[in-house]
Amino acid sequence: MSMLEKLVLPEIRELIDCKDLPTLRDILREWIPPDLAALVEDLQPEEQAFVFRALETRAAAEVFGYLDFKIRKHLVASLPIGEVTKILNGLTPDDRTRFLEVLCGQLTS
Repeated sequence: MSMLEKLVLPEIRELIDCKDLPTLRDILREWIPPDLAALVEDLQPEEQAFVFRALETRAAAEVFGYLDFKIRKHLVASLPIGEVTKILNGLTPDDRTRFLEVLCGQLTS
């Protein structure tokens, strides 16, 4: 966990608990995708989905690309299909194809 995450994680969790999406959106807008991905990975699954709802589509797609497959899979299952579609469409074609191939491979095995 980076110093930034240690400093803001309690405040982020408080915003999530209070369901304060506008303030969370304003705070996270300033973060770079690798830092956002690290933050998401430190959160509980239900918190991860809430944070993703706070991100703009472009940022969500960029952050999604940095996440572990298990977290990506959870987000796909947790977020509304419209949001998932926007995130997947925001990925590079190669990243999107790679993710969907692994996901489909897990569903069929």
